[in-house]
Amino acid sequence: HFCVPYDLKIRHQKEEKRLEWKEISDMGSVLFHAEGEQLRMRDL
Repeated sequence: HFCVPYDLKIRHQKEEKRLEWKEISDMGSVLFHAEGEQLRMRDL
């Protein structure tokens, strides 16, 4: 799906209704929900 948090930011701004992403902890972990799917990305 997505490889970089920055891409998530851009896509999030364009598709707020279908994609939600939030930064968690200060390690740079990214939590992102897509159509009910939950993916976790860290240290990217």
